[in-house]
Amino acid sequence: KAVVSTQSTGDDDIYTDMEPDIYTDNVLDHTDIVSKDSGFYTEDPDEEDPVIERVRVIYPYAATASDELNLNVGDIVSVHVKNPDGWYEGSIHGVRGLFPGNYSEPTE
Repeated sequence: KAVVSTQSTGDDDIYTDMEPDIYTDNVLDHTDIVSKDSGFYTEDPDEEDPVIERVRVIYPYAATASDELNLNVGDIVSVHVKNPDGWYEGSIHGVRGLFPGNYSEPTE
């Protein structure tokens, strides 16, 4: 429950002293790294599912399911599959999982 106080300044009210937004709590700290509890860990590259592209992460992403990757801005992810729904299957640091493709851009 947010605590809000207002100051009247004509037609607009200014909201002050608001508690942090609960929806920003899932954004990663940029110092975090991908760990084995994100996605599914794999030691061996999948020869039947080769890397089709490498992308650079442009927005942080906090995994919301066990088969998703935690990503930080600047991470380079090897993409194995581009799904029609816009989600990519990729790997980083030996961890493989899903992530939203629009959170990345192709590397040059």
